[in-house]
Amino acid sequence: MIADVVSNSDVGSNDVMFGVDTFDAVFRQQITLGEKASKSSLMSAVQNIGYHSGGMTNTALGLFGMQTVSFSPEAGGRSRAAKVGVVVTDGGSNDKNATIAAAKAARAAGIRMVAVGVGSPSYTELYSIATSSSYVYTGTSYSTKARLRTLIASIKNDC
Repeated sequence: MIADVVSNSDVGSNDVMFGVDTFDAVFRQQITLGEKASKSSLMSAVQNIGYHSGGMTNTALGLFGMQTVSFSPEAGGRSRAAKVGVVVTDGGSNDKNATIAAAKAARAAGIRMVAVGVGSPSYTELYSIATSSSYVYTGTSYSTKARLRTLIASIKNDC
């Protein structure tokens, strides 16, 4: 899903910059903002990120890491750029209350939160993560991907 959004975006230091984090029991910054300057290098890096199955789903940790690490200037964050966090999850987190608090803190920090549920997500958590109900998506269908691309483009154009 992320690769599809990347492939249909203008990538670069004056356009959309992508960072990718993963989380389970551990937060991992896979790609920092602007680390991959070309669309082809970014696509390759995204496609090579492994899926961590099993274990904890510490969504709160992922949200906290995104807010405090991923959008920081040290990670390539731009102070005047719109900050959009897209959380893709396939289930409920291990700590619903911590997830809700971390999502609230991310939104308070100015990050527009998009929640994408695949598989068997917790709809309560998706809606608690997202900035608004129009920022909640489920499934991996073409229409879901197209709506996500349109949303990201509209946020970029708001700046």
